[in-house]
Amino acid sequence: MPYYEVAPNKVFRAGESVLTYSSEQKLAIGTLVEIPLGKQKALGVVIRKVEPPKFKTKEVLKVCFQNSLPPHLLQAANFLHQYYATEMPVVWQTILPNGIGGKK
Repeated sequence: MPYYEVAPNKVFRAGESVLTYSSEQKLAIGTLVEIPLGKQKALGVVIRKVEPPKFKTKEVLKVCFQNSLPPHLLQAANFLHQYYATEMPVVWQTILPNGIGGKK
């Protein structure tokens, strides 16, 4: 089973930007997915594939779109995250259009 680091579009813990999730299917970098985040669901962006962790992970709930985000958008998000020293979820809230996760 593949494992991925996913950046949610909601702030979940100060200083944290990604969480590790498993998936039954292979996911491309930049894929928008729905993930469990505490007792809620959130939209997330697959950042990278990782080796199986030594801790238990939750599974990606569903793939929201078959097409992944373009590499230049991922690079822009990473630049904004580092340059402005802001949380990655805040960057995704800024970059992604409202309502993309199904809620308007």
